[in-house]
Amino acid sequence: MIFKKYRSLLVIGVIGLYLYFKGAYIPHFCLFEKIIDLKCPFCGITRSFEEIIKLNFLSALKINFMSIVLLTFLIIKPILNYFNLFKVVLKADKVFFGLCILQFFILNQQVFSSKTLF
Repeated sequence: MIFKKYRSLLVIGVIGLYLYFKGAYIPHFCLFEKIIDLKCPFCGITRSFEEIIKLNFLSALKINFMSIVLLTFLIIKPILNYFNLFKVVLKADKVFFGLCILQFFILNQQVFSSKTLF
């Protein structure tokens, strides 16, 4: 039961350890990009987290603004759950999903603008 409450904070910790031990320097392979030739909303997020750890927030935002959004979401959600603010959690989930969709279109704007529909 305690694990469920603090799951998102555990995710942040694992990501932090992963980046601290230079785990980001593995070869890039994205099934999403290979199969449908589009970038997912989280493309570049590992590099962005590296910049956050180095306290280069502007660089992190330029690489992928979802890194800041994801960290904020993962920190705020357990706090909202702790205080039983489920309506606010649902709204936060919807805002997060909307930002994921927005980032998807931002990352793939060149693809959408260069391809013709007919």
